[in-house]
Amino acid sequence: MKRRMFFPFTSLYSRLLGWMLLNMFVIGGLGAAFFAYMTFGNNGLMPTYLFSSDIENLFRVISTNLQYHHTYEWGYIVENYNESEGLRFHLISLDEKGLYYTGDLLPDRVVEAAYRVPRIPFTLCPDPPQVFRESVEYQMADSGLASAPPAIFIRTEDGYWYGRALFVPDVESKAHYLLLTAQSGNFSGNGLFFNIRGAVLILAGIVVFSCIWWLPFIWHITKPLLRMVSFAEAAANGPELAGSLPEKDVGRRDEIGRLSRALMSMTRKLSRKMAGQSRFIQHIAHELNSPIGRCKLGLAVLDDRLQGDERRRVRRIMQELDSLCLLTEDVLDFLRAQSSPQPVECGNVALAPLLADLTTRWMDTAEIYVSIPADAVVWGDKNCIRRAVLNALRNAVVYAGKKGPVLIRAEKDEARGTTTLIVRDYGDGVPEKELDLLMEPFFRGEKAKLDHPGGSGLGLAIVRSSLEQCGAQVRCRNEESGGFSVSMVFQTGWRE
Repeated sequence: MKRRMFFPFTSLYSRLLGWMLLNMFVIGGLGAAFFAYMTFGNNGLMPTYLFSSDIENLFRVISTNLQYHHTYEWGYIVENYNESEGLRFHLISLDEKGLYYTGDLLPDRVVEAAYRVPRIPFTLCPDPPQVFRESVEYQMADSGLASAPPAIFIRTEDGYWYGRALFVPDVESKAHYLLLTAQSGNFSGNGLFFNIRGAVLILAGIVVFSCIWWLPFIWHITKPLLRMVSFAEAAANGPELAGSLPEKDVGRRDEIGRLSRALMSMTRKLSRKMAGQSRFIQHIAHELNSPIGRCKLGLAVLDDRLQGDERRRVRRIMQELDSLCLLTEDVLDFLRAQSSPQPVECGNVALAPLLADLTTRWMDTAEIYVSIPADAVVWGDKNCIRRAVLNALRNAVVYAGKKGPVLIRAEKDEARGTTTLIVRDYGDGVPEKELDLLMEPFFRGEKAKLDHPGGSGLGLAIVRSSLEQCGAQVRCRNEESGGFSVSMVFQTGWRE
């Protein structure tokens, strides 16, 4: 046997594992790049919507306190917030270089970033000076037409810095252009820096990206599987349908490609084999009819001329020929039930006229009572329905006709939209262990073989095959009050 060589990413397992690792690598890389950009690589200016409103509200409170005090008090006011918030606050002037209202020096990167912020009339004070109110920029910002200037966020050796460049008026309504910063030893600023909603949106974006990332791979896997499903469904509907499908190679070297080619090859071989066997058996059964008919004719002539033991022997032979003729008829019925491709020509079938003559066929053998409403209409094929009912009825007559009447009745279920046709006898029933095997071809129980030798074991198999052709179902069970029933469930039709 030729050994198959597997190269990297040719097997489905390795592709799945590789794609998953690549997905994790890309997402991890994006996350690391974003974190690096936020901490090391950015120019210090970030959109304000990335940050929490808590830090801006805190800056607004500080700005309000500054507005109503003299400038020589501003340093003390800002430093008073250091202990309460767990952050260290700094305030410097951007108009006069070197003017620090608080004692500590700010890193050069923070100050340089502040000078890159667009100098527009932006303030967090509730009562800005008149010159602010008259400016176009302030009116646009106040009406929501202009966005706030960017915030400053930088990592240095001393920690993480968040700052805003803004105008703050003093008690004399003179506007000062200032840089107000908050310094923290951790990335989140004790939970005040970043907006949780923004983080959720980022995570949602990562999830959406991951889903989009996986879509091509899922399609890569499911496309050949869907083709195999279509092929398998066609094969299930009939051997001739599978054999008529074109040979299509999925063009893959992994397990799915091998499975696809093996499935198509196996199905075609089995379909050809089954179709050949079916034609062979059907041909044999047809060919048997002629010699059997001639034998029965010859034996009938002998029966008229012989007497005594010779006549009895001839009659036993005629009985065996009748059994052989019945077996041939059953085989032909079984093959006819399986040979029609799904679906057959179904339509509305009125049960009462279709089954009106059933009682006359075995009227000398058993009592048969039919209770089918005149308006009982089902969806199916006339030939399939009649073939199924005839075989179920013949089984009931043969195995239980001498022990009580055989009933045929129809029950309509409005809620489910179904009509059930039941053939029920009052015989001994079937052993529970044999119920699941009754509809297998050529199966006969031990008691049936002893009490009724010569049967073919095809009756209920024909019932099932016939009903499957028109989308109906069949159930067999022992009745609690005694006897055995075959229930055929059809979709309810409508009166035309």
